[in-house]
Amino acid sequence: MDFGSSLRKHRKERKLTLAALGKLTGLSISYLSKLENGVSTPSLANMQKLCEALQISMIDLLDERFPSGEKILARYNEQPNIFSTESGVLYNTLFDKSPKAKIVSMIIDEDNFQEEMSWGHHYDEFGIVVEGAMNLVIGEDSYAMTPGDVIFIKAHTIHKYRKTAPGRCVSFWIYV
Repeated sequence: MDFGSSLRKHRKERKLTLAALGKLTGLSISYLSKLENGVSTPSLANMQKLCEALQISMIDLLDERFPSGEKILARYNEQPNIFSTESGVLYNTLFDKSPKAKIVSMIIDEDNFQEEMSWGHHYDEFGIVVEGAMNLVIGEDSYAMTPGDVIFIKAHTIHKYRKTAPGRCVSFWIYV
């Protein structure tokens, strides 16, 4: 299922019109229609607004492309790109078949040093830096993270991040 179809499915499950979803997100009906019809791709900030309004996680909204059937192992070549930003941040599903946790990788391109913002999620999350370095800001607190560092972020907590070292930055995010 593509992004637009998934958005439409979740909107209709909540019995929302495009106008109602627009009111909840601050996004225009025209833009929402373009998203549902695959004519436009949302920014990360707009995707977070949609998830908040629909009361779902990004993983729930984004396409699940694992083959059907029970999976206990996710091979590297089965980890789909679920979203990428124009600024050079790539999200891949590492594993999403557990009812209690989802794991996503976030790869910040080597040329991207801009700050990105997350509006917070409906779930707690743990972030683990595995390559490169990043700075994470939660409220007034700033955390410099390097490989092996782990951070916990409570659900609905707005946070910002940016890569702070040359090369790419790879982190794993576990949503519980």
